[in-house]
Amino acid sequence: MNRLAVVTMGLTLSMSTAAAPPGPAPRHDGAQLLNQLRRLSVLGTALYVAAHPDDENTRLLATLANQSLYRTAYLAFTRGEGGQNLIGPELGPLLGMIRTQELLAARRIDGAEQYFTRARDFGFSKSVDETLAIWDHDRVLADAVWVIRSLRPDVIITRFPQEASDTHGHHTASARLALEAFHAAADPSFHPEQLETLTVWQAHRIVWNAWNPDGAARLPQGALSWDSSPYSPLLGLTFGELAADSRSMHKSQGFGAAPVHGPSPESFVPLAGEPAKGSLFDGIDTSWKRVPGSQALAALLQRAIAEYRVDQPAASVPVLLQALVELRKLPQNPWKQQKLDALTEAIADCAGLFVEATSTSFKVVPGGRLELDLVALERSAVPLTLDEVTVRTAQLTPAAALQPGKPAALKLELEVPADLAASTPYWLERAPDKGSWAIDERHPIGLPEAPSPFEAEFKFTSGAAHFTVRRTVAFKWVDPTVGERFRPIEVLPAVVVRPTTQLLGFTDLSAKTLPVVVSANADAQSGTLRLEGTEGFAVEPASAPFTLAHAGDEVELTFTLRPKGKAATDVTTTALAVATVGEQRFARALTRVEHPHIPTQVVLPDAAVKLMRVDLRRGKTTRVGYVVGAGDEVPAALRQVGYQVTLLSDEALAHEPLGRFDAIVVGIRAFNTNPKLPAAHARLMQYVQDGGTLLAQYNTRNWLSQVPAELGPWPFEISQERVTDEDAAVTFEPPVHPLLQTPNALREADFTGWVQERGLYFAGKWDERYQTPLSMHDPAAAPSKGSVLVGKHGKGRFVYTGLSFFRQLPAGVPGAYRLLANLLDHGL
Repeated sequence: MNRLAVVTMGLTLSMSTAAAPPGPAPRHDGAQLLNQLRRLSVLGTALYVAAHPDDENTRLLATLANQSLYRTAYLAFTRGEGGQNLIGPELGPLLGMIRTQELLAARRIDGAEQYFTRARDFGFSKSVDETLAIWDHDRVLADAVWVIRSLRPDVIITRFPQEASDTHGHHTASARLALEAFHAAADPSFHPEQLETLTVWQAHRIVWNAWNPDGAARLPQGALSWDSSPYSPLLGLTFGELAADSRSMHKSQGFGAAPVHGPSPESFVPLAGEPAKGSLFDGIDTSWKRVPGSQALAALLQRAIAEYRVDQPAASVPVLLQALVELRKLPQNPWKQQKLDALTEAIADCAGLFVEATSTSFKVVPGGRLELDLVALERSAVPLTLDEVTVRTAQLTPAAALQPGKPAALKLELEVPADLAASTPYWLERAPDKGSWAIDERHPIGLPEAPSPFEAEFKFTSGAAHFTVRRTVAFKWVDPTVGERFRPIEVLPAVVVRPTTQLLGFTDLSAKTLPVVVSANADAQSGTLRLEGTEGFAVEPASAPFTLAHAGDEVELTFTLRPKGKAATDVTTTALAVATVGEQRFARALTRVEHPHIPTQVVLPDAAVKLMRVDLRRGKTTRVGYVVGAGDEVPAALRQVGYQVTLLSDEALAHEPLGRFDAIVVGIRAFNTNPKLPAAHARLMQYVQDGGTLLAQYNTRNWLSQVPAELGPWPFEISQERVTDEDAAVTFEPPVHPLLQTPNALREADFTGWVQERGLYFAGKWDERYQTPLSMHDPAAAPSKGSVLVGKHGKGRFVYTGLSFFRQLPAGVPGAYRLLANLLDHGL
């Protein structure tokens, strides 16, 4: 992995440099540097393939990269945006952005690289055929082939089997596509346009990293066994210990992992290619012998290893510089660029060379200026001259010999091109298809993120040799509780527009206000703001002027919207807030996603507001107490349709009177994430018995997440059952339950327009005192009645539901609002 983001002069960045975080290069101790030198002589490449973030076997990746020293990569078909979020409110594309960065954080620990296809995680899929149809089989297969032809792996490893089993349809699809790609990558007739820049590639073999809980006897003949957690005396750990740190970066999924301190056998079932008998790389020459004319280079690298002193790495620099010269002489081959990057990294590390490029500001607008601080510090006795520093078109030529311990500090003012693209994840620039991201062709398929537009090139000379180190320009500051921190440089529009809500809900003809914040990222921004796409609504004013004198200034402008025509109508439309400054049009909001384990992320979505008119009756329920769950936007949606929502803390649940609420709602996964909730069970059941309505939304029960035995007044079990087809037929169980009739008379049409799924983690078993008013199922599946459990307890009612209200309400699905209103009705 190219952790230092370094390259030799005149050569382009390798694909893996997109994984480099903002800030300085990681520190490497003497043992790690020795491992880097040893890796220079290993030319094997392994590609691991699965469907989502968290599917990868981090023990195997860590061992392949750090013990076997192969170039190791993980290809995830999706970015995991269809899942849930344990650490914040971000869902959908924002969750995909988090999980992308969590994968990159994991790879920085286990030493592998990270790649993707353009496939979208559209939610849980029970069918591999459904998955391949929605993803667009040929397009996603072509992406996988592109990655294989780019990386040229010797061995491809799938996480999942070829045959559908009791698992995710995405999982099986990823395995089948991997096997197809293994063959297609070597076929010149498959997407020949790729061969304009790449060449065909045939990996030696592809295997399945099989689960084998019952012993090797159950595996097919020819399966291999291999330890993925050996102990490394050089690094002082097992790779199961290293992998636990990597795995624990998947924090949005609650995947903190315990280290494996001893052996961890892995099994591999052959799928295609040359059979292997002793190891994954059996019969594959992974030395420089596979490159003609490399004898001198190989000898120099072996000499560097033999003469390396862990307490004096700088002594290895002269021979490494000779090796760099020899490597440059070689003709192009599949390993040259990657080894040039790695060798330059090793030279910089062994020389103790500290190189940094920072900006005095973390944001800039196209056409603006950045003031940069550039530092080169040589901390050993290696003679180095800093010849030149270049950032885009700006250049300094100090031609200064570095003195050990004395930094060369330079300043540079950079003019930012007026046409420079704004900072937003490249795969979110365009509206997606249902099954894939619409990616502009200027972005190469496979990269986890686009490289920064601000890269500083530091060109050095040592004796007769020269090399170039690249650093991503970052903003640096000191947090008094954390210490030195870094964040990427953001390229932002001169004006951003932020509606204060993403949904306005109208249940009658009453007017509602929509505040919109206009913010300046550059001086002297004056213009007008208006709402577009408001057909069916009267809007006042038609437009509003604004003047923002300085960057950082903002103003809140308020529009009043009133539905036109009859009130009893379901209408959902999307309005866009547009600021016009001169001839320029600005209709982007600014969202920053900040979590301590990943770099700050910026996305510039449309400044859109969903306008929803819904024919809704709330019955006698007005006051709702809400116990917030993980990533929960339901309270805001309830307020939009007239409920008075009070968020309930642990203290309120324990001591404050609950009878003041007509209903209490428990948010998604609240019982998984709040260990104090079980203590409130008795009070909540007394609240129900006294006449209240308690509705608990879905929680998970699996090997990662447990829930208390008592959730309702009587026992029920949460299962893995779900209905993934958002259009799945829903039937009302006879006799039709009163909850489906009042205060809103529900119809089949109330289940149209749902997004991603019907629901998840339905009840699997329940006490006979619960009623099940709804039945639904995926195609070819048995009917499921556990989506809603209703129990009359004393004077009140308890409801458990796995229906995904947390997705439907923010999406403005009218029928979901009516169903939830019926479940909450205090008067029933």
